[in-house]
Amino acid sequence: TYDALVFSWVVALIHNTMRRVDEVMPTLTRALVAGDITWSNGTFRPRLEPPYDATASYTFRHSKRNQHGLLQTAFMWCRCAHTVCALCRLRELYRRCPWEITPRTPLLLLVTGKVLDYAATMKVLKELCRRCGYNPNDYGTHSLRRGGLHDAQDEGQSDALINSQAYWLNNRSRRPYERTREIIDAAKKKEIAAMSAPKKDSRKRPRTAAMSAPKKDSRKRP
Repeated sequence: TYDALVFSWVVALIHNTMRRVDEVMPTLTRALVAGDITWSNGTFRPRLEPPYDATASYTFRHSKRNQHGLLQTAFMWCRCAHTVCALCRLRELYRRCPWEITPRTPLLLLVTGKVLDYAATMKVLKELCRRCGYNPNDYGTHSLRRGGLHDAQDEGQSDALINSQAYWLNNRSRRPYERTREIIDAAKKKEIAAMSAPKKDSRKRPRTAAMSAPKKDSRKRP
């Protein structure tokens, strides 16, 4: 469905750009609109026939570390060969959109007339985790940023590109999302679970005098 395409695009967008969900959805800022996107052809409209646009970027003014309205840009390029691809999914969204897209059209607009928000995204994400056999309590929208970082490192992207995409000031800022941090956290959880588990008392109880004394024969002798 078209709504499923909108969801899959925003998931790929957060993953590919490693941005916080509140920088994409209408929380810190207004809803993302088509005019915020600039394709490599210089307009807000992509080429829907070959040769396709090689890149697209979106610009926004606010983030957790930037409250002063300074413009920031994150890029999308074709990554179909390696991981989920926000660029190609956005192009497909334009192709299948049931209404005319103008610069003011919210890109997260659903057929119900509502704009996809954080609560709805989390609800779908948790349900997908259940269907795939994962514990939904272990995953959220930050998992998309973490996966985006891991895939970017696997692709050999430079630290400068990764940090500028996610607006991390340096490698230390992204430490909570590194694989090494995941390994450390997993080890902590395992140790805490072992400490919290009820332990069986394997110690032998000392035999008391009453238990050690021979029993008296209460039968009367003839």
